[in-house]
Amino acid sequence: MIGSAAPGRGVPHPGIGVLVLNAQIVLQQVYDLSSVSEQSTIQTNVQELTGDWDGYQSRSVFTSVSGPVGIAETQTLGESLFSTGVEGFRSVSAKIPYTRTLMVFPTNMRRGSSVQYIEIGRGVVHRIDGTL
Repeated sequence: MIGSAAPGRGVPHPGIGVLVLNAQIVLQQVYDLSSVSEQSTIQTNVQELTGDWDGYQSRSVFTSVSGPVGIAETQTLGESLFSTGVEGFRSVSAKIPYTRTLMVFPTNMRRGSSVQYIEIGRGVVHRIDGTL
């Protein structure tokens, strides 16, 4: 979605389905990579965080641009953050550069941490609780 999630304010991105969830998220250890000072502590920047990660998996000998391929730097960074045991990280959105995203590593969630949302229309509650 481009714009605000408020009714009548957002414009769906062409070709992409949109689902807005009201989620309650409680996490105890999250890196904030949307902060320039936090980016500098791990020697990264917004360009690296939002760069062409999808292309690394899409290009091949059959496309007009055949490289680079493999694992993108953003994926390597995500793997490194996961291996520290952190529960998640915030970053600048690659799709909407003036907003943030939150990535959660469910298997790293600690006791007392949770992610919960209610399925609109059905009233079904979905919840993940930390176990570490």
